[in-house]
Amino acid sequence: MQSAVRRFARTAPLSLYALAHVKRCVATSNGGDVQKMVHYRDNVLLPRVEEKKQQLQELEKVKQHCDKIATAYPRRHSLAQLGFLLFQLVILFDWTYIHFDWSLTEPITYVLGYSATWFAVLWYGNLQREFGYGSYRDLLEAKRRKQLYAECSVDEDQYEQLKEELAALEIQLRSLKNIEQ
Repeated sequence: MQSAVRRFARTAPLSLYALAHVKRCVATSNGGDVQKMVHYRDNVLLPRVEEKKQQLQELEKVKQHCDKIATAYPRRHSLAQLGFLLFQLVILFDWTYIHFDWSLTEPITYVLGYSATWFAVLWYGNLQREFGYGSYRDLLEAKRRKQLYAECSVDEDQYEQLKEELAALEIQLRSLKNIEQ
């Protein structure tokens, strides 16, 4: 019985076989083994669950702050793009109607428009997504989120692993919940 308790204590993600084995051992064990399982539940498992919950809560707090900043980033970037396009409009208007004429400005506007087409083709070739404001905003947001996670030392793999560990520990805790002394 002691080896089953040790195996149970080391096992983070429990399979259905392991859960059935522990329940079978507890059902057929004497009072001393049940006390060991209760002791393990109360003195080892519960503190580990609380510790993992605290770690996950702190990590989620930082992660939510980074996500909030990353969500606002594309809007500021879009406003900067709007400013650039207005500046371009003013320059082209000045060149067309004040300093030069349409004969000189037309090739420049053609090259600007054609370069946007080539940019869209390259965008689709690299990302396999249609170029548009929605996909551009998604790309900016993902890039900024990745930068913020790196600055705040948020590891997404560690976050997912922590969630899985907590879920496994809670499964263990639920399996030992109804064990009484």
